[in-house]
Amino acid sequence: MQRNEEGESNHVLFEESMGRDVVTVGAVRTGVRRDPLAHAVATYILAKVAVGKARNTTRLYGTHLHAFTQFMKQLGIVAVEDVTPEAIRGYLAWLAETGRYNEGGIHQRYRVVRSFFLWYWKEYDVEGSNPISKVDAPRLHEKLLPPVPLSDITAMLKANEATPSVAARARNKAILLALTATGCRASELTDWDSTDLDEPTGRLTIQHSKTGKVRDVCLGNKAGRAVRGWLRHRPERATALFCGLPDGERLSYSGLREIIRRLAMRAGIQVPALHAFRRTFATEFLRSGGTMLDLQKLLGHSTLHLIIRYATRNTDDLRATISAHSPGDKVSQPSCQYDTCTLARLR
Repeated sequence: MQRNEEGESNHVLFEESMGRDVVTVGAVRTGVRRDPLAHAVATYILAKVAVGKARNTTRLYGTHLHAFTQFMKQLGIVAVEDVTPEAIRGYLAWLAETGRYNEGGIHQRYRVVRSFFLWYWKEYDVEGSNPISKVDAPRLHEKLLPPVPLSDITAMLKANEATPSVAARARNKAILLALTATGCRASELTDWDSTDLDEPTGRLTIQHSKTGKVRDVCLGNKAGRAVRGWLRHRPERATALFCGLPDGERLSYSGLREIIRRLAMRAGIQVPALHAFRRTFATEFLRSGGTMLDLQKLLGHSTLHLIIRYATRNTDDLRATISAHSPGDKVSQPSCQYDTCTLARLR
């Protein structure tokens, strides 16, 4: 069962909505709706599930909103309508003061809270000002996040050759090449079943994406051979494409992260974030002449704005682009009428 940051089950929101820990929905008082915050959050999560939001996304919403609800409870706020802009700002300030979250993590939690309040006010036609409308988003500096250098991936593949177990060696190689060749999210890789793979073509179908949309990716030749090699060693009882050994249980996110950590440590390189493989795919795809629109489809993003965050260009990339396409190099210059010696005398 999935656990949130406080160690509690994500199902607690739904259990609370069933009345185990929260009072029944409050009756309308003097024309103003008053819903217990935890119950409203559970209803919001259910609404997102109903419209097809990916399960990983709804789990994330549940985790963040549960933490928000617990913070409000400490302030003595139990009804949605009692939440004030000051209380929301206090929650954001608390996130920053804990030191556990970077700018991106705090901004993500703000977006989840904002989405909840916008939904609630629209869903129930609540009168009065929405508190989130008065809370500015936390500052978020745009950072050029680095991809995993191809040389580091090569080093990890080489280090993997020392893995004692033949099956684990085949699995780790397939994972490294699949992450690099498809640009999939780590959660998408761990969600793959063997039935999602079309072996003859190397096409993999992502059934549970972050956006809830089904899309196809292609392994390519090297990754395809590596995955087929792994399948010869995968436990017969396993249903997941990538699994633990020897139990055959689906590989978890933390299990995947541990595999990459061990290979990086063995290779003597900095341990990369799992999401950095996705940036490697984006960067190398564009360097090889791929288009932004094709990259958008392969990564499963709805806008090009998100693609730009992955497609970082280093100084060498920009220098090569300028060298090939600089307008200044296309300007015609008049031919010189004097030889070098004559020009020297004129000076």
